Amino acid sequence: MKPALFEPRVQFWLMLATAPGVGPVRACALRNSLNSSEITSLDSHLWDKLGLNSEQRRWMQSPGMQGMLDEARRWLDASDAHSILTPDTPGYPELLRESHGAPPVLFVRGDPKILQQPQLAIVGTRRPTPYGEKMAGHFALGLSELGYLVTSGLALGIDSCAHRAVVGAGYPGIAVLGSGLNQLYPKRNRMLAREIGERGGALVSEHWPSVGVRPEHFPRRNRIISGLSLGTLVVEASLKSGSLITARYTLEQGRELFAIPGSLLNPQADGSNQLIQNNAKLVRNVADIVEEIGALEAFAVLHYRSFEQTSSGKQDSLPTDSLLELVDYEVTSLDEIAERSLQSVGEIIARLTELELEGWVEAVAGGYVRIRRR
Repeated sequence: MKPALFEPRVQFWLMLATAPGVGPVRACALRNSLNSSEITSLDSHLWDKLGLNSEQRRWMQSPGMQGMLDEARRWLDASDAHSILTPDTPGYPELLRESHGAPPVLFVRGDPKILQQPQLAIVGTRRPTPYGEKMAGHFALGLSELGYLVTSGLALGIDSCAHRAVVGAGYPGIAVLGSGLNQLYPKRNRMLAREIGERGGALVSEHWPSVGVRPEHFPRRNRIISGLSLGTLVVEASLKSGSLITARYTLEQGRELFAIPGSLLNPQADGSNQLIQNNAKLVRNVADIVEEIGALEAFAVLHYRSFEQTSSGKQDSLPTDSLLELVDYEVTSLDEIAERSLQSVGEIIARLTELELEGWVEAVAGGYVRIRRR
């Protein structure tokens, strides 16, 4: 049951979160200086005790503040799937509550209870290679099969690949937005957002429903993604990628950081490779992630190994194939393969077709990529 909007503790956070000059860190510090009974007053004496300046106190009594409260109430009443969580409400995610600068308000579309379940974040570039797309989907599906919720940012690229792998298999997931929930961004992912809800997942934002996307929202969104999660997996990221911000937040919040190695020739992997060089754990499979999370997840590790063993009948050992060795995990053109193999193009195409049917390579724009079968 979602809390009533005008329950004093909820209204307190809604008002404090919009006060000019009061960010998440200060909001939590101010709240901690009060006891529960003081919050119920919501009068001028309360704002005086918090040390709010004259501009902030005027805002608390302004028509603009009342308009935002009315908007929140309309949004909350619009659907049973809408919830507003604050650090004082029982449903607020515990891991996020423990994070420095936890958002004072979370707008949630979907079942808020799902936010309490173990989550792992998957993030990366908006311009992934075919290898990156494959890895995002592979790890997202593998983690979902073990009962973890995959959390990401609904962005194009790696985020979308992870979300699609999860909903495509019928699992729930979580998307954290850098805009209000009535202003989904990017627009082309509206159907994906709907599918996340239909699979029992949730959309989350700290912004009022009508707020559009702004560049400064994305670092704040990334802080929530990492704060909700036991750890973060960076699939592909350039040196200027916003995913590196998520990685930094992950470490600051005391969570586990993982990265998938990429080709040294791929600029979209420079950032993730650098993370591995510095402080991220290189991962080759889902078990590498699960093993690092801790003793409480040991059962999931055993389950994963059992799953791999029972699935091994569908997987052949890596074939001894000189042609396969000539196909990289990045796009390799047919001309490159022919030059390396010294075979005729006809023979190469025939064998590559067999390898593609067996699941070892994939034809993409510009040539072929080598893939690792599940």
